Amino acid sequence: MRDLIRLLRLFAPYRNWMWGGIALSTLTIIANFSLMTLSGWFLTACAVAGVSSYAVQNKFNFFTPAASVRFFATLRVGSRYAERLVTHDATFRLLAALRVWFYTRLEPLAPAALQNIRAADLLSRIVADIDTLNLFYLRVFTPFIVAGISGLLMVLFFGCFSWTAAGVLALGLVLTGLALPLLTLTLGSASSAEVTTLNAALRAEMVDAIQGMGELLSYNAAPALQERADALQERLIARQAGLSVLTGFSSAASGLLGNLTLLGVTIAAMTRVAAGTLAVPDLPMLALGSMAAFEAVIPLPLAFQYLGQMRLAAARIFQLADQEPAITPPATPSPRPGNFDLDLRDVCLRYVDGADWALENLDLHIPQGSRVAIMGRTGAGKTSLINLLLRFNEYQSGTARFGGYDLRDYRGEDMAAYITVVSQRSYLFHTTVR
Repeated sequence: MRDLIRLLRLFAPYRNWMWGGIALSTLTIIANFSLMTLSGWFLTACAVAGVSSYAVQNKFNFFTPAASVRFFATLRVGSRYAERLVTHDATFRLLAALRVWFYTRLEPLAPAALQNIRAADLLSRIVADIDTLNLFYLRVFTPFIVAGISGLLMVLFFGCFSWTAAGVLALGLVLTGLALPLLTLTLGSASSAEVTTLNAALRAEMVDAIQGMGELLSYNAAPALQERADALQERLIARQAGLSVLTGFSSAASGLLGNLTLLGVTIAAMTRVAAGTLAVPDLPMLALGSMAAFEAVIPLPLAFQYLGQMRLAAARIFQLADQEPAITPPATPSPRPGNFDLDLRDVCLRYVDGADWALENLDLHIPQGSRVAIMGRTGAGKTSLINLLLRFNEYQSGTARFGGYDLRDYRGEDMAAYITVVSQRSYLFHTTVR
């Protein structure tokens, strides 16, 4: 849960949009509840007024309830449209903010701090895990808050007529909106989290298969990869089937609890009507109201079922974002150099402690304005030299100066402004990260 709370903190700049969507969702639930309760009362009151002296005794007003029914019907439609508009707009804003935040945390890590992470797994975190977290606000946070607010208001409304009926409604809402979601969370958390892991592993295998198709076919390794992919897919289908069964169970349980609540509210209201302490039209009003009240809690069991998947996605995102860059930026960056001379003396660089040197005792001097071609076989250190100059990797010994200043006094973005590199595998973004 700590990761999800941290996720909400990242969404703080958009809290007005988030709470606006929650307010409109609550208004929609209350409008539908008001429409159902008023309609039940109005129809029954009209029927009673037509066969008795109820209209004379109670000065029955036909026009105000009829107008109120139309008002709540219009309010429900309008608030539902506005709620969809605001919540989805908020979701897209949160998605853009999350993507930009993750990319800004990821960029300083590349490539040194990311060299031990499979490219396919990294892609899965950037795309799939972000998309999973995108549903947290719309599918979990908003329904839970809306259910709490609207449920309290509806129980208080019932209490104005029968506290027994209000207690039955409160019990039904708590069982459906809290106990059942916790049960589905307990039963489905492990499977839901494993679905995220299996999806990531399966994507990694597919990316490796596509990128390494030539080597796989050349060395006859394709059957082994296919077997691994088939095993992952079988496990994934099994977990998804289990979640589908749990979804069916939660839906059936929600329906059963709703019907039992309706029965309990009806019995409590009938007892009051028989005792003469509750008007006859109030009986169907409370009955229909109990049915409408469950609209607020029906989404919660399914939302909590996939909470484990969201928690694991958040953990994977933050685990990567919390890594420290391989190079610590200088506290006081160097000023803009007066020239762009490059001078390396006895420089040694390796990527992992104990590994072979990628650059060993390198001496190189390139004055500003020179045109120099650095040639060598694969593995000679050409790419390592570029990584050194762009501050992707730190050298372990020797001295490196650029424009008269120590290379360690430059930030990575400063060197990127001074040096242009066109690598073998350059990627041009055709759209924004947002």
